[in-house]
Amino acid sequence: MINIEVARRNSGILFSYLHLGLAVLLFVSLLPPVSAGAATLKVGGEEAEFESIGKALRSAASGDVIELAPGLYEESLRIESDVTLKGMGDVVLTPEPEGEYVIAVGPRRTSLGLEGLEIRGGERGLWLEGEAEVRVTNCKFIDNREGVRAEGVSSFSLKNSLISDNNWNGIVVQGEAEALIENSNVKGNNDGIVAGDRSSLRLMESKVTDNNASGVLLQARTSATLEDNQFADNFIYGLVLSRPECGFKDFYSRFRGEIEGSGNLFSGNGIEDFCPPALKKLG
Repeated sequence: MINIEVARRNSGILFSYLHLGLAVLLFVSLLPPVSAGAATLKVGGEEAEFESIGKALRSAASGDVIELAPGLYEESLRIESDVTLKGMGDVVLTPEPEGEYVIAVGPRRTSLGLEGLEIRGGERGLWLEGEAEVRVTNCKFIDNREGVRAEGVSSFSLKNSLISDNNWNGIVVQGEAEALIENSNVKGNNDGIVAGDRSSLRLMESKVTDNNASGVLLQARTSATLEDNQFADNFIYGLVLSRPECGFKDFYSRFRGEIEGSGNLFSGNGIEDFCPPALKKLG
């Protein structure tokens, strides 16, 4: 009888431990996965792990940072991974021979960061399609046909950057794309910024100067917020709506959207500082 009682007691203890083990396993399985952390991949220079940006992109995981050593990179990059390209000095990106763009993002949902890069020489310096999301900081877009073009339902923020001397337009926002441009300089393009369709433009604390046509052209049903900007020395208008009284006859691009803002300064623009005259309220 004593042996039987001891066996029962031991089996009860074993059963309790088994239940405890199963409970611990269940608790651990419900915890959120632990991230291994973003990796830093190096391109160019003596510490290079990859000889090209394209090869680094093919090896990158979501959240990784690709550091680019100073130099010229001749690549046309189609990016559909959530990474950051970071220049570590004087870094210039140009398209490969006969390439249409320097960087294209999308069309699937993609979150890309660009920091400290000069992008030049493409039909489109940066081209956003579909659901692309791009964050641009301290970059230069120079001598492209179009500096930045956003289409579809894409979105981008552009901060502390230069959009200069692009042969057609500095920035184009179309479709239902959204753009935030902050503390940046848009100069020496044909039109500085063109926003149309049902897009959204927020232009804050920026300079739009010396463009060969107009500083900002708003078309169709675009929605624009302009705060504390400077519009100066553009050849035609500083700010213009696509309306017949401003010289735009096309019915489909005629501005029927919304515009608001304050604190904007206008000076020295060719025909007029703004058109129509009601835009004076944005000053």
